[in-house]
Amino acid sequence: MSLYGPPVTGQAASGYWAFESTGWAVEGQAGTNFGAQLAALSSGVNLSVSSTVTNSLCGRGFAVTRSWQALDTCNKSASCSQTVNVVDQSAPLILVQPQGQAALLGQDVSFTVDVSSCPPTTYQWYFNQTNVLNLATSSNLLLTNVTLAQAGFYHVVIVNPYGTTTSTPAPLVLSGTPTIITQPLDEVAALGGSATFTVSAIGLPAPTYQWMFNDTNVLVGETAPSLTLTKLQTNQVGFYSVIVSNSVGVTTSSRAQLSLARLPVITLQPQSLIVQQGQAVTLTVTAVGTAPLAYQWMANCTRPISGATTNSLRLKSAAPTDSGSYCVTVSNAFGSVLSQPAVLRVLAQAKLTSLSQDQSGVSLSFSTVTNLIYSVYSSQVLPTTNWTILPGAFQQPGTGAPMTVHDPTATGPRTFYRIVVE
Repeated sequence: MSLYGPPVTGQAASGYWAFESTGWAVEGQAGTNFGAQLAALSSGVNLSVSSTVTNSLCGRGFAVTRSWQALDTCNKSASCSQTVNVVDQSAPLILVQPQGQAALLGQDVSFTVDVSSCPPTTYQWYFNQTNVLNLATSSNLLLTNVTLAQAGFYHVVIVNPYGTTTSTPAPLVLSGTPTIITQPLDEVAALGGSATFTVSAIGLPAPTYQWMFNDTNVLVGETAPSLTLTKLQTNQVGFYSVIVSNSVGVTTSSRAQLSLARLPVITLQPQSLIVQQGQAVTLTVTAVGTAPLAYQWMANCTRPISGATTNSLRLKSAAPTDSGSYCVTVSNAFGSVLSQPAVLRVLAQAKLTSLSQDQSGVSLSFSTVTNLIYSVYSSQVLPTTNWTILPGAFQQPGTGAPMTVHDPTATGPRTFYRIVVE
């Protein structure tokens, strides 16, 4: 019987099996302990890496296979291997964005996107953001015999089972004439400050730039896509534009206005008013300054009034509790100014609560409102212009509680009283 087996670690016993010319034989000890002989077959096993193989899967995923070999001193060997798969479960990754193109009318134009993604991966190209291009469903978009109507921006949406990615828009400019993508914008700056105008343009060949002031004044040396003005003075206020040109044609940008900032200035202060209870009240301020101007009215010149953010404050039905001082803050991006107080007095008609007469005269009580002033007059006849102030009843401040006034002169058959509220 011939015995074989994989190598095992351990020390050889004194008795062991050896393969000789006549077959296997027990050497080194007497006896036939078969189990002991099997345990002593192998010794001195070495384990080594035989190979490592890496293969790309999809996207950024990959597979690695590593193999090992065990070898004993009898040149008996065994081997095994293991494979690890790393799966990419991310949305498509754009490696190269589609690039802007400039071409002549009638030429063929292509846009290409380079993507790392696991399948299934789909593509859909769009024109000017929202227009779906039928049949444009691969990583390459080919436009043949282009017309002027196809000038614009192209982008592609890429989808895989794990998400969606949208490319940056790539412009297509036709005829080679420079095309301005972004016009310079109006600027408002402070006196002594700085302002920057910027234009974005493409063309074939690459365009050059020349900035102009008020259409006809060439700004020497200003030949970059951006124009920066520093230490601004009033003589620099005006319009700025840029001429964009190449060997094919010339394009002039729109005009951008430079204005110097003006802090808000109140030209007409809100006016104080005295009104009757229940009347409508309107307080108005007039101001000038760099737009936009913002307004905030405040009660007692300290407490902001919710929603009162225009140049007029309107109370539909004034109540005595509305009496007080009102101010408005006018502001813009460069500062703010507070108006003078406008004092509003809402007069409430005094209501007689009691009237009595005794040997000392007549006593009358009437309601009062805090912050209003009351005076009581009397006359023996009506009509009259000769009213007599009652003793101690001239310009008395109201407290919110009834006020009582005594008339010791009420000796005639009848007396008329007049309560004046201020």
